[in-house]
Formats: sequence, structure tokens, C-alpha cells
Amino acid sequence: MKLRYQYALWLSALIVAAVLGTSLCVDLAERRFLQHVATQRDHTTLNALAHITKDALLANDDLLLIDYAQLLKQNHPDMAYVAITSPEGVVLAHSDPQWVGQPAAAHRVPADVFTRQTTLSLGGQPAATVSFGIWQAVRQRDITQVATQARGWIWGIGFGILSVTLLAAYWLARSITSPIQRLEQAAQAIGEGHLDHRITLRRQDELGRLAQAFNGMAHRLGELNRLKDEFVQAVTHELRSPLGAISSFIHLMQAEAQRPTETLVTTWLGYLQRMQANTERLTRFINDVLDVAKLEEQKVLCRLVPCELTPVMTEMAELFQPQATERQLTLTVKETPHGVSALADPDHLRHILTNLLSNALKFTPSGGTITLGTEEASPSSESPEHSKDPEWIRVCVEDTGMGVPREAQGAIFDRFHQVPGSRAQVKGPKGTGLGLTIAKALVELQGGRIWVDSAPGQGSRFTFTLRSQAVSTCPSATPPNAVRPQESHVS
Repeated sequence: MKLRYQYALWLSALIVAAVLGTSLCVDLAERRFLQHVATQRDHTTLNALAHITKDALLANDDLLLIDYAQLLKQNHPDMAYVAITSPEGVVLAHSDPQWVGQPAAAHRVPADVFTRQTTLSLGGQPAATVSFGIWQAVRQRDITQVATQARGWIWGIGFGILSVTLLAAYWLARSITSPIQRLEQAAQAIGEGHLDHRITLRRQDELGRLAQAFNGMAHRLGELNRLKDEFVQAVTHELRSPLGAISSFIHLMQAEAQRPTETLVTTWLGYLQRMQANTERLTRFINDVLDVAKLEEQKVLCRLVPCELTPVMTEMAELFQPQATERQLTLTVKETPHGVSALADPDHLRHILTNLLSNALKFTPSGGTITLGTEEASPSSESPEHSKDPEWIRVCVEDTGMGVPREAQGAIFDRFHQVPGSRAQVKGPKGTGLGLTIAKALVELQGGRIWVDSAPGQGSRFTFTLRSQAVSTCPSATPPNAVRPQESHVS
């Protein structure tokens, strides 16, 4: 059975039980109230009879008493008799005139009649006894008739309320289960691969927030699926291009081996150099993928030592200078005060700068400039915890390239993420979107932070922080006493 019907049935059962219970309680209370009203009416009638009797005795008018007793019985169908007796036990007046003057003891009251009576006094002496009898069966019949009529009204009103509440229960059940059913359908659509499916639910309650969370999840799944597709394309390109080149050179060497010439060795050396370059390209790509996996599993060691930044930045600039010259770019290192040192892992620092400089070279057009340097800490909305702390040094890699849109800056350090449209503007290897991910992980491994300040067409400025250390000289890339993990390509 569907949840909607289960909820409606349970709610309806509770409402029916509440209406029935209320009706029974009202019926019982009404019977008690009618019995109380009848008792109060008897006392009122008895007091009125006593008052009339007193007036008649004072006026010595026995006929008034007889007439009133007969009239009282006629007006009250449930009365069995009305009697006024003297202190000597003689009937002074009776609703049945034949009993007048007879001894009161001779008047036998039937068993199903209950009596109401009171004693009347004049001058401090008993003057008469006033009484009347009520037929119990008639009294209960009258009460039952009134209660039955009232019960009909109660049940009618109860049925109306029940009908309205049942409709309201069904509507409430539908309003709750319909969004759940839509969520179920949306989940099925997502499971079938329709990642663009969304739920439109204009509610401000928990179900509305659940729908918003579901839409956010679907959006994230769509982003992950898009990143996966882009990664597969990038991996396919990064693997197929060098493998295809290596295969082509092998086929050329096989074909040329059948007709050797004097320049064959020289030609083959060129082929081997290109094959080696493609092999190194494949190795770098595989290492990047392995590095990300090891960093996420926290299997990369970090040995922080005092390291002067100027020699490291100069070394990295010299390493990338040939590529900058080939691309007609200007690569400079800002002058840094002597002795500016940081507490860092030298190999990780070189890896970070390698990825940032490679990224700058890739996205900076010919004639552009790439600047590498450090700066003093200053207020920054991107890294407020390191903004004014003198214990931190900021290292910057700035270029005059294509820039990064503001809406894409939040995800630029995610795995496999590349700015939409950026691959089409890159000549040569496109990359796989892992360089910045690795750089961010290595910076955070050393306790720092990394962020980007950029705008389309105005270049990019990547900044990361390292803890300050006033010590000179940077150790070699692999210090003799450094312990490096064997399972990781991130040294």
C-alpha cells in the first residue's frame, strides 16, 4: 500500500476514534445533565407547592389546595400523585379527590414511584407535609427522548466534522507524500543517468529544504560527470598522443631499416630523442595521477627545514627559461631581501613552483610576462588567517595570461577541473587539471594556504603562504638525512 493511503488511513482512524470518543462522552455528560435538571425542577416544584400550601392554610382554603394539586399533576405527565397531609396523618388535599380526608397511611406508593416531600411549619409548629411522586419509567423515557434528539444533532455535527477532517487528512497526506513521490521519481531519473533532472518544489519546510539539497546533489553529480568526461578525454589525449608518436617512430625505424643509408643513425637518433620526450611526457602524466592519489590518502611525508627562497626561485626560473624563450615570454624573479627564508620541504616547494610556472607558461600568450617573487603579509580576504601574521611569507607567481573568471575560481583547485574554454586556447599539451590540485595539497601539507586573484584578460596571480624562518641557505633537493616515502612520486 502506498504511503499516501497508509498515512490517510491512520489519520482517518485517529479522527474517527476521536469523534466517536467525543460523542460518547458528550452523550453520557448530557444524560447526567438532564438528570440534574430534572432534579432541580422537582425541587423548584416542591418549593412552589409548599408556598401555595402555606397561603391556603393561612386563608383556610382547602379547595385551593385540591385544585392546585390536580392542576400540578395535569401539567406534569411524569407525576404519579400530589398530596398534602396534616400533622395528624390526614390527607388535606390530593390530586385524586377521593383520598381527601382519608388517612395518609392508607395511601400506598407504587414501587416504581419515587417521592419528593418537605414539611411545612407555621408559627414554629408543623403545619403540613407536602409531597408528590414521580414515575421513574416516565422520567427516564422523557430523558431518553431528549437525549436521543440531542444525540441525533451530535452525530450529525460529528459526521460533518468527520467528513471535512477526512478530506483534510487525505489532502494533508497527499501534500506530504506527493513531494516524496517526486523525489523518488527524480532519484530514479538520476539513477538512470538523467543528471540534468531537477525538482521544482516551492515549499519552505523540511520537504522544500530536502528538494533543494537533492537538486544540489544532482548538480554536483552533473559536475562530477562532466569532469569525468573531460578527464577521460584529457587522459585519452595525453596517452594516445605520445603513444601514437612513439608507434609512428617505431614504424618509421622498421621501414628505414630495410633500406639503410649513411644518415640512418643520425635520423634514428632524432627519432629516439622524440620517443624519449613522449615517454617522459607519459611518465609525468602517470606520476601526477599517482601523486594525487597518494596525497588524498595522506601517504606523502613532509620534512620541514629552513629554506632561503631566493635561490630556489632563481633555480626554478632558470629551469623554465628555455621554455619561456621558446614561447617568447619574459620570465623574471623579483628581488627579495637577503635572508628571507621559510620553513618548507624543499622538494615540495620546487614541485609547487613547477606546477604554477607550467600553468603560467601554458596560458600566457607570446609577448607576455611571468613574475616570480615574495611579498610581505598584508590584508587579504582570501587568506585572513595569514594576512597580518609576520610568521608567514607569501610567494607569488603572476602572469599576464588569459585570466580566470571569478565564478570559476572557487573550483580551479579541484581535481581534473579546467576553466571552460581554456583548452581551446592552449597550444601543445593541454594538461589534465591535476597540477593545481597537487600544488594546493602540497601547500596545505606544509601548513600554508593558496589562492588566486584573477580576472578575464588581466592575467592571474597565484599566491601561497609558508611559515617564516630567519635562516639562510636552502638544502639540496634531496638532503642526505631526509627520509622520503618509497610509495609516492611526490618527493
